[in-house]
Amino acid sequence: MVIAFLPGKRCRFGDNRGCVTTFRNEGNGEVTFLTVHSGIGGEGQAFRHAMEGTGLLGAAYNLKKIRANTHAWEGSRVVVTQGKKRIEGFTLTAISRVPARHINDYLGASIPQALAFAAHLDEGLAPLIASGEPLLIFETCGWRVPGERRAGKVPISSASIYLGVIQQTP
Repeated sequence: MVIAFLPGKRCRFGDNRGCVTTFRNEGNGEVTFLTVHSGIGGEGQAFRHAMEGTGLLGAAYNLKKIRANTHAWEGSRVVVTQGKKRIEGFTLTAISRVPARHINDYLGASIPQALAFAAHLDEGLAPLIASGEPLLIFETCGWRVPGERRAGKVPISSASIYLGVIQQTP
C-alpha cells in the first residue's frame, strides 16, 4: 500500500498536498504529524480501503472486520521515499480509529490535544505518544460505519479518523 503526497506550505483539501505539523509530545519527543486526504483519488485512499473497504456510500466492512484489519497491519514495515531517496527501518506500530461519536471533540482540538484525546479512547496509543521517542503519525478520514451514531456536522465520508503511528525499528 502507498500513501503518497507532497508536503506544502499551504494545505488545502483536494490539492494533493499533505499538511505537515511538528511538535514535542508529552515525553518531549518530536512528533511529525501528517494529515492526508482519503477520498477517491486521495493520498490516503489505499490505506482507508485496506482498513474499511469501499462501499457505494460508506465502509464495506463492519467494525469487527475494521478492528481485525487495523490489528493485522500493525507491525508492517514502512519505507519512506522522497524522490530517489529511500529510507528504510520503520514500522507501523499502531493504528487507531476515532469513532464517529467522538469526531467533533477530536476535530475541535489542537493536534497535541487531539492525540491526547485519541490516546484516552485507545489506551494502546498512550504509551507511544508519551514515550519521548520520535514519531511519525498520519491522520486520514474514514466513513461512519453502519450502526454508529451520526457524527454531527461532518459528512459521513469524514465521520471517523484513522491514526497510524510509525516508529523507527530498533
